[in-house]
Amino acid sequence: DDSIAIGALVQIEDADGETQFLLLGPAAGGLKVSWSGLDILVITPHAPLGKALQKATVGDEVVVPLGANQKRYDVVAIH
Repeated sequence: DDSIAIGALVQIEDADGETQFLLLGPAAGGLKVSWSGLDILVITPHAPLGKALQKATVGDEVVVPLGANQKRYDVVAIH
């Protein structure tokens, strides 16, 4: 299985079924781009979600600390 690394386009889903497309880039975190009808958010490996996604594979659940809480995401696809 391919793991997530810089340059990967990743599809994640949260517990509510909300899907997001993320591009793990070396810089420009927070930049939003549209491509082929998809809204894609650029994140860096330094961001909490970027750290959690590194080396994850399809089917993995990643946990992101958000202050005293946590947010969980399932890795749906790596493009």
